[in-house]
Amino acid sequence: MGETFKSKGFKIAVFIIILVVAFGFIILGTLFGDIGSNLFGDSEDPAKVLDEKSLEDDSGNNIILMPKEEIYTFSMTDEDDVVLNFSKKGEGWEYTDNPNIKIDEKRIDYVLNYLSDVKYIDVIEGEDPEKYGLVKESPVAIITDSSDSSIFISFGNVDEKTGELYYAVNYDYSTIYVNGGKLGNVLHYKLEDLIKR
Repeated sequence: MGETFKSKGFKIAVFIIILVVAFGFIILGTLFGDIGSNLFGDSEDPAKVLDEKSLEDDSGNNIILMPKEEIYTFSMTDEDDVVLNFSKKGEGWEYTDNPNIKIDEKRIDYVLNYLSDVKYIDVIEGEDPEKYGLVKESPVAIITDSSDSSIFISFGNVDEKTGELYYAVNYDYSTIYVNGGKLGNVLHYKLEDLIKR
């Protein structure tokens, strides 16, 4: 029997079996990896998910309702905590910090869905704003109309249980608004999501 393990034919057979098994694992891993990513949405572009969420109806009362075509400049804090500035140029938009970058106009429209129609489901007054994540360094979005009138939205914490977002308007932290959760999605865009490809 010892001679069988030493024979050249046996070694080749074992080598071929190992190759077939390894190849089988590679194919199964690829197949199930693709199925798993499709089942769990891993392969979906996060920015497209944000775009779709911008079209959903938000609950509550409006604190900001401005037609998108009346917004002439806006700024927003992106997911990397960078403030991005945009201004209307003709019929399109320009990235003010680097006008050579071509902007995805449709994606900007989705971003403005969040910023032009802001609602609240509750109001909190007389509380410490820091408790709700509202401090001077909080992420911010600014929308400005043609008359150069600006509205500032400061973003606070998101409630871990409910998904609700705490925010303030025009740096008035004495009144804290509660959003159902839609508004906070705008902070998850990145600059590369807004660049035309």
